[in-house]
Amino acid sequence: DAPAPAEVEESAPVAMDERTDAVEAADAGDVPVAGTDEADEPRRRAKPRRGRKPQLNRDADEVGTRIVLVPGSADGVAIRDVVEAITSSSGLDGEAVRGVSVLENFALATVPAAGVADTVEAVNAAGGRVRAEVLLAG
Repeated sequence: DAPAPAEVEESAPVAMDERTDAVEAADAGDVPVAGTDEADEPRRRAKPRRGRKPQLNRDADEVGTRIVLVPGSADGVAIRDVVEAITSSSGLDGEAVRGVSVLENFALATVPAAGVADTVEAVNAAGGRVRAEVLLAG
């Protein structure tokens, strides 16, 4: 013999006090409840979206100087390694390092011309595997 199916209770209509309790609970958790004014308002985020960072306004006409860095991709150097070597040793922000190209035996990057000598000196003094020199136009 099969067991008898369980009886299903019919749910009673929700009393107004229970609805008020649900709205108060939702307010405590900042969750909008359908049918309230709060649900109709657009939600505002308290935190910035992931992956967003403050954008620095760099002058597009800022004069830059190309520097050569060794080693290159044959030795496992990637663009992030070049940018990190420059920014961690010289104090420049990542937005200041532009036009990074990593080739087989060397890498090229553009840094602000105003402090290029200090930047190159700082990269070389850091003692890492990346060395830098100013690229002379010729």
